[in-house]
Amino acid sequence: MRAIIAKEMRELLKWAALVLAVVGIGTFLIFAMDDIREVLFYWAEHCVAMTTIAAAAGGLLLGIMSTVFEARADRWAFLVHRPLSRTSIFLGKAAAGLALLYLAVGIPFAASIAWCASSGFWAAPFRPGLAVPWMVDILAGGIYFLAGMTIGLRRSRWYGSKVFPLGFPLLATALMWMVPHLWQAVLILLAALAVSGAAAWGTFLAGGEPRPQPRIARAAMAVHLFSGACPVAGLVFAIVVLLICELTLKREEWPASTYVQPLFLRDGSVMLATHHPDRTVTVTDPEGKVLGAYPDYDAFSKTVPHEEEISLSGLAHHGFPISPFYFRGYRNPARFHRIVKNDGTEFWCFSMRDGIIRGYDLEKKRPIGYLGAGGFSPPAGGLPAPFPGVPSTEGFGLSNPLAFSGGIFRIDFPERNVAPLFTPAAGERVLDEASLMARVGGLHSGCVVQGIAVLTGSSVRVLEPSNAKEIMAVSLPFDPEAFRLLRVGMPSSNRRLIVQALYPRDTRGASPDHVFVFDADGALAMRFEVPEYRPPAMRTLRREERVLAVLGGPAWILGNKAVLAWIGEGLGYFPLGKTWPFLLVPSLLCALVALALARRESMRRGRTAAWIATAFVLGLPGLLTLLSLDPRATLVSCPACSTRRPVERDLCPRCAAPFPAPARDGTEIIAEA
Repeated sequence: MRAIIAKEMRELLKWAALVLAVVGIGTFLIFAMDDIREVLFYWAEHCVAMTTIAAAAGGLLLGIMSTVFEARADRWAFLVHRPLSRTSIFLGKAAAGLALLYLAVGIPFAASIAWCASSGFWAAPFRPGLAVPWMVDILAGGIYFLAGMTIGLRRSRWYGSKVFPLGFPLLATALMWMVPHLWQAVLILLAALAVSGAAAWGTFLAGGEPRPQPRIARAAMAVHLFSGACPVAGLVFAIVVLLICELTLKREEWPASTYVQPLFLRDGSVMLATHHPDRTVTVTDPEGKVLGAYPDYDAFSKTVPHEEEISLSGLAHHGFPISPFYFRGYRNPARFHRIVKNDGTEFWCFSMRDGIIRGYDLEKKRPIGYLGAGGFSPPAGGLPAPFPGVPSTEGFGLSNPLAFSGGIFRIDFPERNVAPLFTPAAGERVLDEASLMARVGGLHSGCVVQGIAVLTGSSVRVLEPSNAKEIMAVSLPFDPEAFRLLRVGMPSSNRRLIVQALYPRDTRGASPDHVFVFDADGALAMRFEVPEYRPPAMRTLRREERVLAVLGGPAWILGNKAVLAWIGEGLGYFPLGKTWPFLLVPSLLCALVALALARRESMRRGRTAAWIATAFVLGLPGLLTLLSLDPRATLVSCPACSTRRPVERDLCPRCAAPFPAPARDGTEIIAEA
């Protein structure tokens, strides 16, 4: 084992040195950038190329180079002709390659951590948790290394299915980036390493041939091939959609539907514009009284111009199923810091751990001081009192005024002054704040701030933007946290407050919008619902979906249905009762192709049934996987029945006749038994 490890390290050392040089130089160039201190974190963007991409490319390179030159018959025989089992040889090669890979990528990564942890360079303090997600990506390079070993050993064409196993590590990386929690990413990493290791181990045992391999290795190889066949099938889908759909199939228009648009005008009035399928528009009041009818949208927009509408500001942007990387995931650097101000000369960020704002002078490259609820403190003066609670909004940045669960503050950065604007009552907390904008002049004119809306757990309060004096306060007749988004606005001609509640949290599908109109004294003057927009159910699949269904099989349509239902779009786009022909036709086509191939190969009944079932369910990707997993057999003509029979079978599958004995020519040296 030691000799194998030493041999592999000696042979792969030059390739590992190449990876180390590229990653090291790239890391140095990133740190030498003039604007590196102006970004939120080095760990948010710049280190992707030196960790995720470098580990993947380096692992694939080392994996292929560890096996591709020894896959030839003479070198392969020399490699395995040792007093060691093939499993021991494989483990030695894998251990040496992984060690070199992790050293080549890990040394520059460790150097970057040490440099970031040193004081005087970064505008935001370094937290060890920032490096953890990228450490997981470096460890994921082992998946690419094992896939590279499989690619280098497999006896298939480079322009064919030889590179199919690369699809599995790409899928694993995508899943690790999508999950919100670190333990989920680690679980995916370990599972992917196990599957890739099993596939590489089985391929090594069989010398690159598809058989004989352990069942677990063949199953792992099938997963790799299917992951690589899916992008190939997707490419075929795209080509067919572009060439066939656009040139031959008749275009289908999305059927029109009726939807209602609420209009909030400057004079405080509220109207509902109903857009009909025939493009006519009917305007009514919330009670249903018709105020006008228009033949088309242009006539409607001339009568009710956009500049007469007020702007609604959004509150409580939370609860949406948005990307975990950008907002809630373990990869989000905003778990540690949030940008407050970054104008090129000064950088201010909010520290989630300390609850204060740290300032950094980008030109002089030194700290400015700290801002908190207690005011400004110089670098040598200690930390001020922290802001109460946590920021009420998600994302990388915070806007001024700053809204925390315990209050709202406005910061004057040039004067280093912190002014409290609002403090909630005991037992309440601030959910969000937004500036109420009023349009000045026409549609393309500027806007002015006419108030600051503060949302708490039971009310909305409007403050003067200059002195934070309370203009009005309304009690909400609903729980604001039951909705994913609230929009508020105030007409410029009076002090009415309009609150629109959208997207209830307890439903995934379409739901009506709830509108509340309050008078200047805070009394509820009007309340109504805006009907939800429901797209009409298609009678059949659209032209692109027909082709995709035929090529992809039922798994494609059913998978789309599941995704649409999960994200809240419902099943109306793909009515299952109307699309059963498009689910049945591709299944039968793929099953017939699989049956023809099985009959050509003279497969046994059990194997034939497995081929047909796989092609029926998985469509074109499944068919490509079967062809890549089991290469075509060599066929010869049977002397007895003249049918084509596999050369490796002793008896003909048709007539059960054996191969005839070769004719005697007198040179035989083996006596007949």
